[in-house]
Amino acid sequence: MSDNPMFTPFTLRGMTVKNRLAMSPMCQYSAEDGTVNDWHMVHLGSRAMGGTGLVITEMTNISPEGRISPGCAGMYKTDHMDAWKRVVDFVHTYSDAKIAVQLAHAGR
Repeated sequence: MSDNPMFTPFTLRGMTVKNRLAMSPMCQYSAEDGTVNDWHMVHLGSRAMGGTGLVITEMTNISPEGRISPGCAGMYKTDHMDAWKRVVDFVHTYSDAKIAVQLAHAGR
């Protein structure tokens, strides 16, 4: 392990992240009716597998009225939660990265 602080673990409220590399949220506008898909699994999973300690999802809306575009990810239907679980399970199975969600509402 490197002596560089960027590559040292840190603990935040009981959750230990393996390093200080975090992927900021990036809107992909690739969801279908709010449901994330293989694109999201590959996009987020590849960052996690590449060594990022904390992967933060794109803006994930809490209602259909809160979306910026039809391609925005959502978390307001059971189908959405099932699709996100698939992405989260992939990240946790194939890496030791943590994954966080950016919940949002566009204000409409």
